[in-house]
Amino acid sequence: MISVQSGDFSLEMFDAPDYTFGSVDNARKYDHEHLFDDAGSAFSKHGLVCSKDAREIGSAILGASGGPTSVTEHSLVALEGRCFAAVGMMVACLALPDLSLLWSERGDPATCFGLHLTPDEDALVVHGELEITKFSLSGEKLWSFMGQDIFTGKFSIEGNNIVAEDFESGWYHIRLDSGAGEQVSK
Repeated sequence: MISVQSGDFSLEMFDAPDYTFGSVDNARKYDHEHLFDDAGSAFSKHGLVCSKDAREIGSAILGASGGPTSVTEHSLVALEGRCFAAVGMMVACLALPDLSLLWSERGDPATCFGLHLTPDEDALVVHGELEITKFSLSGEKLWSFMGQDIFTGKFSIEGNNIVAEDFESGWYHIRLDSGAGEQVSK
């Protein structure tokens, strides 16, 4: 579980693997069900609760296919009346405080490992398994970058560069403004 503060709102995100979309028999009820999968299956299921003064004022369950994900410190970002959540291969933007869906996009063909705001907080970078992708805050895909192997290693944003490590210990520098990148070591 992670907790994020956004102004007066507290957000908690947690794994909810036992939730069944569309069922009335779930132990926990949510205000919104956001299922991002045409086939109706979800390998990843994350609950999200928005509270103010320790009182719940919005809730949502998010589900997506792709590689299964667990909630980590980089699964949720909050900014200016909205939050961005990673679940499976999807990125969703939700309104605060009710957690209604503003937009959703595929963040990676396989799995989203994490979300990162750019230093100027004008865009969102998705650390995916197969791609590193930059989105505008309105959901427009600005660029994506693929490496020689999957990006399962370290990841950071340093100035105008993204530094990422792949499965074979290859290091990449990717320009934040353009997505142009190269492998710098193996």
